[in-house]
Amino acid sequence: MRDYSLLLLLIPALTLSACSDSSVAPVANFVSPESPNPLVTDWVADPHVLRYEDLYYMYGTNVPTDHYHVYTSTDMYSWERGPDIFSSGSSSLWSPDVHYDESTGLFYLWYTADCRIGLAIGSSPLGPFVDQGIKIDDAIDAFLFRDTNGDWYLYYTAITVAASEPVVGKLWVQPMLSPIIPKDVAPTLMLEPDQPWEILPAVAETTEAPWVFENEGTYYLMYSGNTTGSKHYAIGYATGSSPMGPWKKSLDSPILSLMDGLSGPGHHSIATGPDGNLY
Repeated sequence: MRDYSLLLLLIPALTLSACSDSSVAPVANFVSPESPNPLVTDWVADPHVLRYEDLYYMYGTNVPTDHYHVYTSTDMYSWERGPDIFSSGSSSLWSPDVHYDESTGLFYLWYTADCRIGLAIGSSPLGPFVDQGIKIDDAIDAFLFRDTNGDWYLYYTAITVAASEPVVGKLWVQPMLSPIIPKDVAPTLMLEPDQPWEILPAVAETTEAPWVFENEGTYYLMYSGNTTGSKHYAIGYATGSSPMGPWKKSLDSPILSLMDGLSGPGHHSIATGPDGNLY
């Protein structure tokens, strides 16, 4: 079994309430004596780290939120800012998910723009990515997963926004024929907020920012709960026997939450480090 270590990446994600209010303020970074945090000094949230060949590529929600750019690293600690890779014309462009498919040699960027999920395609991790348009309405935080048998799954958070009611975010999955083509089946509900730590009364009830991986036959669905506008935004996980679940939430959740010097951690990613372990 691999060793799993926490690498605290930058600052928390943008809040769901930004679907109706785009004013977002950053919170303090956590500085650990064991790692050189913050990894970058730019305003970056929702970090997605991709390992491709001998380099790491980090994408995230940038400020201003009308574009994405990329950072590169050889060791996951020292990062160099690279070029802008994508702009959809939206002023609320969040939560990039970039996946490389060896069979096509292409990179697939699933993005969130104005609380809708879209797709862009590129031939390099440095972009540029060509917009393919919006694919899912009233949704954020797409995550593309390929199982060990080659099957594809697209996880995302569907949101409900009603006047004077909390924003509700539930995790769904759409089985896919390929990185870009959905199967002719309806999406399936994976998780919904029902734990105290996932709910901030009168503001948001969310399970969002999914990240799925498999280890020794068990599937892990990691996610964030509460709202990014709160210091209580945190990371938890559920386990299942397949990418479709059913999922059992861990009693250990949240596994990363409010502590001295660390406010509102959430919307993470996982990458295999140079030492072969997962971070």
